[in-house]
Amino acid sequence: MITKLKKAIITIAAAALCAFLAIAVAACSDKDDWGKWKVTVKPTCTEAGERVRYKNADKTAIERDEIPALGHDWGEWHVVIPPTHTSEGLKDRTCKRCGDEDVADVPMVPTTYYIDVLDVDGNRIDRVYTEDDGSYMLTEPTLVGYEFVQFLTTDGKPFATSGVIDNKIADGKRVEIVADFAILPTTTFAQLYERAGAGAKKILIADNITITGSVYVVGKTEITAGGNYTLTRGVAFGGDMFVVGETEDGENTVLSGAPSSLKLSAIDGCSLTVDGNKANMNVEVNGTAILVLNSATVTMENGVTVKDCKKTANAKILDSSYKISYPERIGGAGMIVVNGTFVMNGGAFIDNEVNVDESSDDIIGSGDEKDESNRASSCGGAVYAYADITVNGGTFKGNTAARGGAIFSYRKTTVKAGTFNGNIAGVFAGAIYLPASQYAAAYCGVEGATSESVVFDGNIANRSGGALFGQMKNSITVYGGTTFKNNVATYSNGGAINTSGAVTVYDGKFIGNRAASKGGAIYMYYANDDLTVRHVSIMKALFEGNQATKGGAIAFSSSDPSFDTGASGVIGIEPISSAADGNEQGEHAYDVVFKSNIARATETDDPELPDSDSDADTEAVEATDEELTETAVLSYNGNGGAIYIARKAKVALYNVLFDGNNAERKGGAVYITSRHARLTDNGSCYVGNSAGLDARSERKTSSGNGGAIYAYGSNNERPYVDIDGSTFAANKAFNTKYGGG
Repeated sequence: MITKLKKAIITIAAAALCAFLAIAVAACSDKDDWGKWKVTVKPTCTEAGERVRYKNADKTAIERDEIPALGHDWGEWHVVIPPTHTSEGLKDRTCKRCGDEDVADVPMVPTTYYIDVLDVDGNRIDRVYTEDDGSYMLTEPTLVGYEFVQFLTTDGKPFATSGVIDNKIADGKRVEIVADFAILPTTTFAQLYERAGAGAKKILIADNITITGSVYVVGKTEITAGGNYTLTRGVAFGGDMFVVGETEDGENTVLSGAPSSLKLSAIDGCSLTVDGNKANMNVEVNGTAILVLNSATVTMENGVTVKDCKKTANAKILDSSYKISYPERIGGAGMIVVNGTFVMNGGAFIDNEVNVDESSDDIIGSGDEKDESNRASSCGGAVYAYADITVNGGTFKGNTAARGGAIFSYRKTTVKAGTFNGNIAGVFAGAIYLPASQYAAAYCGVEGATSESVVFDGNIANRSGGALFGQMKNSITVYGGTTFKNNVATYSNGGAINTSGAVTVYDGKFIGNRAASKGGAIYMYYANDDLTVRHVSIMKALFEGNQATKGGAIAFSSSDPSFDTGASGVIGIEPISSAADGNEQGEHAYDVVFKSNIARATETDDPELPDSDSDADTEAVEATDEELTETAVLSYNGNGGAIYIARKAKVALYNVLFDGNNAERKGGAVYITSRHARLTDNGSCYVGNSAGLDARSERKTSSGNGGAIYAYGSNNERPYVDIDGSTFAANKAFNTKYGGG
C-alpha cells in the first residue's frame, strides 16, 4: 500500500524523468541537424585555414570556422658568411614544414690587434686579425716569379708565422710587417712566357733566351737583366715578340682591371738586348719586337738595346679592328705603339729596318698576282706610333725605312735628351717623320738648356728632310741644347728639316747640314692654297757650314707659283729697345748667326716642286755673254748663301749676323726673287759675305751678283726689300759688270 508521501515522491521523480527525457530528445534532435566539419583551406605556417559544416535538414545553411596558422617549425642555424674582425657575418635557418628561410647577423669577431703584411715597396698585400689574446697565424704569400723567404718587422727583424703579438711592436691595434721575397731567375722561354702572362711584377733574365712565340704582358711588369743577356727571335718565328696590353686570347687588359705596363731595364753594369736576328731568319717577319696596345705603357731604361729587327708586313695589325691609316705601311721593326705611351729614358734602337723602297704605285699586278710588298711596312724603321712618345735619353742609330728612318709618329714626339745618329730614309725624314695628322708634332730639347742634350747627327733622307720631315698640319719646336749637324737630304730639300707646317726655334744649332736642292738646314714651303700657317720663327740660333743649291741654310718658297701666298718667317727677336746691348768686351750680341753657309751652283736638277723659278730663263737672257754659257740649271742654282726667298714668301730679320756666307752664283747672304716675295730687315749685320766664288776651287765666277743681298724681279712681279738700321761691311761680288758687293 502506497502512502501519500511515497506517491508524491514518485510523482515528482516521474515528472523530472519526463523533463530530462524531453531535454535529451531535444538536444539529440539539434545535433543531428548539422553535418560534420570539413576543412576547405588548410592552415600554413603563416596563414590561417578554414572549415565549414551544413545543416542536415537544410543544406543551404552553413557555418564557417577559422583554423589558426601553424607557425614555423625551424631547423638549426647555419653560418652563411662567417664574421670577421671588421664585419658582421650572416646565418640562416630553414622551416622544416614550408622551407622558408630566416636570416640574422652574426656579431663581429673580437680582436686585439691586426697585422698588415706589406711588400718591399710598402704596398699592403694582406691583413690578418688576431684573437682576443693576441694570438695569430700567418699564411705565406705567393708572388709570381718570386720565392717567399720570410716575414720581417719594419726594422728588419724576423717575424714568426704564428705566435702572440707583443704589444711593444704594435701601433695602437696595427702591426706592420714585410714579406721578404727572392726573385726567381728566368732562364727559359717557357718561364718568361708563363710569368709575363701571369702578371709577374718583375722578371729577372738570367740567361740568353730564344723567343719562339709571342710573350703577352698583362700586368705591370719589369723585365730586367742580371747580367749581359740577349732575348733573340727564333729563326722560325715571325710574329710580335712582346705584346703589351692584350692577352693571348685577344682580350683588352683594361677590361680585366687596369692598363698593362712593361719596363725594360738592366741592373747596373749589365745589359739586356732584344735581338731581331734579321740575318738568320728562315721565315718572313710580320711582327715587331714590342707591340703596345690598349692604353698600355712601355718604358725603356739604360742598358737596354733593341737591335737587328727587320719586318716587311704586320699581319696582326692588318687583320685587326684597330683603326689605323694605311695599315699596310706600318713599320716599327723595334716597336709599334697602336694605343698607349712609350717613354725612353735610355737604351738604344740600333740597325732596325723596314722596307726602304716605296713605289709610287699602291698595287703592282692584279688578281692573284697582286703584290703590295713594295709599300708594306715602309714607315718607321725603329718605332711606329699612333700615340705619344717621350725620349728623355738614349740613342737611335742606323735604323732605316722609306719614311722616318728612326720614328714615324702620328702624335706628339718629345725629345728632351738623346742622339739620332746615321738613320736613313729611302724617301723622307732620316730620323723623325710627322705624317699628315693634326695631332703630329715634334718637340726637341729643353727650354733654357745650356748644354747640348739632343743631337741629330749624320741622318740621311734620299729625298727630303735629312733629320725631320713635317707636313702642313704639323709643328716642329726646337728648344735649347738641340744640335742638327751633318744631316743630308741627298736628292732634294731640307738637309735638317723639311716641312710645310710650322717651325719654332727658341735656341738651336744647325751645323754642316746639306741638301741637294733647297735649304741646307731648313726648307719651309707652302703646300696648298689655304689658310694653314707655314711659318718659321727663330729666336736664337747658329747656322754654320750648311750647304744647298738654294739657300745654304734656309729656303722659303711655295710648291705652286699660282698660290696667293708663300711661306713666311721671322728670324731674330724684334728689339724692345733701340739698340741691343753688347757683352763685357763691347761686342754686339746677335740673336741669330748665319756663318760660312754655302749655296752651290751644281748641275743638279731640282726634283721637288717647285721645279724652278720662272724668272730663271728670263734672267739668263738678260745676263752677260759669259753668263749665257752656263746651263739653265746653273741659272737658278747657287743662290742665297744663307737664305733663299721665293714665290711670295715673306721674311723679317731682326738683329741677325750674316758672317762669311757664300753663294756661288747670287746673293752671298740672302737671295730674294719675284712672286711678290718680301724681305724686311731691322738692325742686322752683313760682313764678309760673297757671291760668285766657287767654294771648292775658290775660282771666281762671272755670275757673282749681290755679295750680301740679291733681289730680282721682272715686269710687275718684283720682290719687296726694306732695310732699316742694318750694317754692311766687306761683302764681295765677283761679277765685274753687275757685281753689287
